[in-house]
Amino acid sequence: MKFRLKITIFAVIIGTLLIPAYFILQTYGVFQKEKVLSDYALAVDVNGKSYEAWPLINSFAAMDKEEDNRQLYYHVDMNHIQYLFHIAYQEFDVRPSEDNPYLAGTVSYRSTENEYVKSEKQYTNAKDFTTVLNFYNKDKQVIYTYQNTGKGMDSWFNPSFIRG
Repeated sequence: MKFRLKITIFAVIIGTLLIPAYFILQTYGVFQKEKVLSDYALAVDVNGKSYEAWPLINSFAAMDKEEDNRQLYYHVDMNHIQYLFHIAYQEFDVRPSEDNPYLAGTVSYRSTENEYVKSEKQYTNAKDFTTVLNFYNKDKQVIYTYQNTGKGMDSWFNPSFIRG
């Protein structure tokens, strides 16, 4: 009986410690399906060479951990998403530089006259509103609309992240 009691007490202690350990590990992203790209620089590949994509920064990015065709997730920020659209539509030039031996230079965005993301407030009464983001293509047609309700979790699974 003593052995059985010892095993039960040991199991309860281990079980009690595993519950907070699970939540702590989840907080640090151990169980995420994405890898937060904090140790990398975001770059654009042009003819096999990598160019720094500043002002796009890695603290807003994540990537799938284990898929063959891995997707990039980037947090929607009004200014940064504009730059992603400029990259997607190849509205940039590259400036060679030898400052960083791992990058061939930097990206220089040609023009910011095309607005690919616009925000508008939709009022429900005199003081309450929701923010709606409209995403446009090159032809100025709406391709996606996102209504920011403010009810989502601030995580990589939040719909305010663009999957590209």
